[in-house]
Amino acid sequence: MLNTINLIGRWTRDTEIIMAGNGTEILNGSLAVSDAFNKDHTDFIEIKAFKQLALNTNKFTSKGSKVAIVGKLQHERWEKDGQKRSKHVVIANQIVFLMTNNNLARNNLKNKKKIRLKITVNQLISQMTCCLFKKWGGNNGISNRRGLRNCC
Repeated sequence: MLNTINLIGRWTRDTEIIMAGNGTEILNGSLAVSDAFNKDHTDFIEIKAFKQLALNTNKFTSKGSKVAIVGKLQHERWEKDGQKRSKHVVIANQIVFLMTNNNLARNNLKNKKKIRLKITVNQLISQMTCCLFKKWGGNNGISNRRGLRNCC
């Protein structure tokens, strides 16, 4: 059997963390997912995450943040005031934050810090190339010509 769900959407509200009886952190949130074929239709899906994934998501995202979620569908059942109730929830295994630096600066993040990249993509690729050359016993002259000072 296969139970996998992939979603891309935006948080409809700030996520919240609750503590389970055993001390496990549980994130609760609601994701708005637009229909690719019908722009007038949007699904609102309840999301749960646990432990470190829950803490990081709560820290670095807020209402309106765009995220990609990989998880599984779970049907929850409970009884309240003598009535049986149920709902479907996505249990997240992975949450990827899909936003650029400009979006990070625009969003009102909970920790109120602006995140800036300190290295460009080209510098990162050059650094990785340098490390590979060193690992394979090559000389690091290539990295020196590119201006990398602290190669590996």
